[in-house]
Amino acid sequence: MSIEIQGKEVIGIQSQALTTEELHILVALADGKTEDEIEQELGTDITLASLPIRAKLGASTKIHMISRAFLLQVLIPRVLVVLLCASMVVAMDDGYRRERTRVRSSFRVSLRLKN
Repeated sequence: MSIEIQGKEVIGIQSQALTTEELHILVALADGKTEDEIEQELGTDITLASLPIRAKLGASTKIHMISRAFLLQVLIPRVLVVLLCASMVVAMDDGYRRERTRVRSSFRVSLRLKN
């Protein structure tokens, strides 16, 4: 069972062997919180805590870490989630689709074979 962390602008999904605390840090950074705000909220040193996150995501900097998290689908933008849900509702609505009718062309081509 994977854990989801809800941020203001992103949703974090636990994968890539990230712990819950590491996922909290990643979501907070992607939401634009400062390092001081995150340290006060979680009570951990962000510089030290981000090292294993960067290693697990294969990133060299904090910015690279966030972009890798989006690429690896650890972080998902909320806008994308809403868009996908809306498209699923539209796709499942049977009244939305009309039946296809067969169109017959009035133009006919006749071939004559020469003997």
